Amino acid sequence: MKKLWIILLSLCLALALCSCGAIQDLIDVLPKDDETEADDPVETGSELPSANAKLEALANSTGYECAMKVFSSDSEEPVELSFGVKGNTSWFITDDGSGIAVVEEDSSYHLFDLTDSSWEYQITMSKDGSPSGDGFGGMPLANYAAFLTMGESYKAGLSKTGSATVAGRKCTVYSVTNNYGTVSASVTACIDDELGFLMKYEVTGENAAEGEYGSGSFEVTRFTASATVPQGIVVPEPGQQTNPGDMMHNVWGDDDLTAKLPNPDFGTDPTLIVSEGSAILLAQDVTEDDVTGYIRTLEGQLQIRGELSRDTEEGTTMITYTATHEGVSLNLQFVNGMFTVQLSPAEPEG
Repeated sequence: MKKLWIILLSLCLALALCSCGAIQDLIDVLPKDDETEADDPVETGSELPSANAKLEALANSTGYECAMKVFSSDSEEPVELSFGVKGNTSWFITDDGSGIAVVEEDSSYHLFDLTDSSWEYQITMSKDGSPSGDGFGGMPLANYAAFLTMGESYKAGLSKTGSATVAGRKCTVYSVTNNYGTVSASVTACIDDELGFLMKYEVTGENAAEGEYGSGSFEVTRFTASATVPQGIVVPEPGQQTNPGDMMHNVWGDDDLTAKLPNPDFGTDPTLIVSEGSAILLAQDVTEDDVTGYIRTLEGQLQIRGELSRDTEEGTTMITYTATHEGVSLNLQFVNGMFTVQLSPAEPEG
């Protein structure tokens, strides 16, 4: 269960890199649409008859599978992943062979974990939010499938510049380059001619005067308009399903790991999962002051000296803090109101 949640969180953060970071600062400096005119802009939205509807129709009929590569100059390596959807089942696999799957029913989400090429049932979570407020929310599918339908948001400012083939599918290429003093930014989008899906997206920016550069991209490497639910993703009978209460503790300090650290009792919908000798806490609506105050408590009361990293971009604040205390390895992450604390036994020194 620990691996399932860590995969989910790490992939969400990796994908978020393409919309924040140094590149966003560069783009923000450029003139807005009402300050400059693009050369013969084409409203691509009029040429895309409901990509969202087409994707949903595929999911509910033949299903579909997609593989993509996501890259940001803020990270060293691209993130490679694949996902598939058929009916009420969606699954996600990373380049190291790990994965998660979700089966949605009227009142529940059933979660599965892929380990050593085998899908294993993990837990069933109620849509009514018990015991954590808003429930699982079906967020994995939204995070990844949204990339395919982003083309409908390009309604102005991009001009047709050619054609291309991406993952074996014919696409029209739209692009624009803006220059404003020493700052420049370029965007290229490849949109599927048949389905209207965004198959490739690249953005680069440079501030020559400041010596700053940033880039981000994603590219579909495989898309198949059919899918088969992988073997092993089978929901157990109700009497054999795992209740969230069997794996979640509502009170910080009930286990050996959390008992050694102060309770981060802030934010909303806190969920504490203790499994396989590790613990992870998730909370929403957390403020930057909450996080910095908690770190001051760790360093003041417990004399912990950890490594703090803070990255503040336009509209986005990311804080990470890692430390070791009394045999506990602490990894704290904060991104725009989402707060995560991961605890695990520390590796022996030497």
